[in-house]
Amino acid sequence: MNGYGHKLMDLADVRLLEIPFFQRAYVWDDTDFKALIESFIETDGGKMPFFGSLILKYIKEDNDDEIGKHYLVIDGQQRITTFNILIRVLLDIIKNDADETGSQTYKIKLDNKICTSFHDFLYIIGSDENLNNTYKLRLVPADVDEKAFKIVLNEDYKKRKDNIAKFKENLNSGTINKVIYAYEYFFDYFSNAQNIKVFMDVCRRLINQANSLIWIILDDSDDEQKIFNSVNSLGKNLTSADIIKNNIFQKLKEKAKEKENPDEYVKCIYTENWTDIFDETQEKRSFWYGEITVGRMLTNNLEMFLKDYAIIKLFYSAKDSGGFGGLNRSYAEHIKQKELADLQAFIEELCSYAQTFYEYKKAYADNSNFTWDDYVNRLLLIMDCMDTTTFDPYILKVMKESPDDKQQKLFNLERFFLKRFIYNAQKNNYNQCCETLIKRINEGQTDLSYFDSYMTESPVQNETYKTKFRNLTNGQGRLLIYLLEMIERKEKGERYYSNALLDIRKYSLEHIMPKQWKNNWLDVESEDEYGKAIDKNDSTKFIDTRNMAVKSIGNFAMLTGSLNAKIGDASFKMKINGNGQPKGEGIRSFAGSLKIPAELIKMCDEGKQWNEKYIFEYEKAHFDKLNEYYGFEENVSQTTEESSQQKINISPEIVVE
Repeated sequence: MNGYGHKLMDLADVRLLEIPFFQRAYVWDDTDFKALIESFIETDGGKMPFFGSLILKYIKEDNDDEIGKHYLVIDGQQRITTFNILIRVLLDIIKNDADETGSQTYKIKLDNKICTSFHDFLYIIGSDENLNNTYKLRLVPADVDEKAFKIVLNEDYKKRKDNIAKFKENLNSGTINKVIYAYEYFFDYFSNAQNIKVFMDVCRRLINQANSLIWIILDDSDDEQKIFNSVNSLGKNLTSADIIKNNIFQKLKEKAKEKENPDEYVKCIYTENWTDIFDETQEKRSFWYGEITVGRMLTNNLEMFLKDYAIIKLFYSAKDSGGFGGLNRSYAEHIKQKELADLQAFIEELCSYAQTFYEYKKAYADNSNFTWDDYVNRLLLIMDCMDTTTFDPYILKVMKESPDDKQQKLFNLERFFLKRFIYNAQKNNYNQCCETLIKRINEGQTDLSYFDSYMTESPVQNETYKTKFRNLTNGQGRLLIYLLEMIERKEKGERYYSNALLDIRKYSLEHIMPKQWKNNWLDVESEDEYGKAIDKNDSTKFIDTRNMAVKSIGNFAMLTGSLNAKIGDASFKMKINGNGQPKGEGIRSFAGSLKIPAELIKMCDEGKQWNEKYIFEYEKAHFDKLNEYYGFEENVSQTTEESSQQKINISPEIVVE
């Protein structure tokens, strides 16, 4: 390994800089672009800012001495890609001034050697049989960026602009290609006449100033993947998914040396598997690489899938492997000793599981209109609303490996999870629970017996549903009311409703008796949960009972829109009918075809007043309805399959074992 101090433009002496095709996509954004420009502005004395190091690996070829050397970019992909885009923009601004593009930005006087140096940095310039100039890119981008990069670096300005416009048209609405975006960001900035001094300063510094980069050159004795991992383990440059992918395909390259054409073999495996599943379309890229929040952690679906797959294949444990930080090590260790055929099979199987993951996760993400019979999306919705991903590996395994009984297995998990939630059981061992379920499938054992034994070993904390049903968050309450409304549609059938589907995103949760009940509800008579009247002079009991009732699920209603705050705190009659003012609509206006709001409207029309009596009645009715479908209070292990089905009364196609 050797290090050298260089100016950036010295890279023009290199024949090819090749980014390994399996590297991640270009990811720089506004913050990075702004920081780069400011580094030029803020560096005093006309000196070139220091841009860190490039780690390159020399690829020896017989004709290196004649036509320049060929290097792999082990680290520095984002910076070297950015400088290629930036220099292309600088050339375009100069051409703009020369009126070659039909428009004029501002007058620039720069030495011709700058344009020549910039061209030499970007292209190997040759000629065809008709003596026309040809331009071959010196930088070979990662596979996923190849199309956009070649469009941006096209020497023909008009073709480039036309192709950029076409490329953007073909992207899905709302998506952005970072390579195209970088070009347009720099072009907009440097074509602004206010930035002419910055433009000229950047051009001169790029040409004249040395020591802007340190090149670290690796030879065959250096382990580039180990160095790559070390460099990127301390910063935020790469996700675990990036490092895992690089490890897998670098290992494949090492093992493929016995092949007649190892590079083509590896690229074929990569294209037919990884590219096809993860990078084939912008839609897939957005799904796999878009940021998602899990708990307090920012991650993406690819990283989540790699974790799930590793758990399924039993070479990673969230508890024993050091969390996400240990995921990279687990993959590296797992593939370390694999021979070529086994490694290829591993890649193919991993991508096969990824296809299953994509299909059901994407279907869930794209469709929040559910019916009760949509058992996969219903389970995913429950897990999502309860903010848990712990059972995702088990769900993936069932979806992939249990086509004949996946509906039953997913229902069993749904019942187990909701029961433990409603009775406030601990969930700190759910990672271990999920991993045990996976092992039991491998061993051909049933899930129900394990759920039953788990309930015994980790019992619930509440004797009844009441404690939890009176301490729900708004999100939890909305989910349970949503499930109840779906059950109602299941029982009545689609003909009963103009639309049997429910989109949970369109509904808000309303406390019927408001949290600020003291404003307008003091005159409402109070009863405890046993129907006994409470004397208002018994202030402590009156206040405590009412506060408890307000937080109960029996006091919740799901509406098609949010009530104005003044209406939300108003009396029961006004909450139903509104106040007749703009934005003063009541529950009657937001009831839609929902069951609970319809019942509230009927009560109001009959002159009834909403109080604790009805709240606690609804609370019990809600539990009874959920219990009817899920059998929370049935000891399944002590019943036969036939009697369990009859007692639990679940939908005919879902049968508890």
